[in-house]
Amino acid sequence: MARSDAPAGLRDGRIRAASLAEIGVLLEEAARLVHAHALDPTADLLALAEHGALPETNPRWVRALLDVRRLRTEFLGVPVTDTALTILLELYAAALEQRPLSRAALAEAAGLAPATLASHLTRLEAATLVAPPADPAQAPALTPTTAKNLRAWLAAAAEIAGAAV
Repeated sequence: MARSDAPAGLRDGRIRAASLAEIGVLLEEAARLVHAHALDPTADLLALAEHGALPETNPRWVRALLDVRRLRTEFLGVPVTDTALTILLELYAAALEQRPLSRAALAEAAGLAPATLASHLTRLEAATLVAPPADPAQAPALTPTTAKNLRAWLAAAAEIAGAAV
């Protein structure tokens, strides 16, 4: 590390206490980074990719990912789009966390407009993957069969991913 790049407390080979202002600046920057990561957890990986800092992609891992995507139809019993799978996984996570989920929160979590979410939910209900809620403002619940099948699919996905690493 060049002397000009050294932290303030280590310049010229001498250690000195940081001022409250310097600590405040560091804490603010740390808070900004944590907030940015919470808003977009992929940003760090994208920044690494731009600088060529990511490890080489293992073709076995890519094939495993494709296998996992194909298996979702086998486990769920019907073909589901990526968007529908996102909705199902958001519902599954909320159920595991034992927290209620409104349609508005589900739409936001899935990155969908409310009308688009409603369209997907209609198809998921028709496929008997979700049960309509008593309160239309609430998100539907996974059927017990869907919850069981998602759990099995996720277990298979973890096993496949572990074998590919």
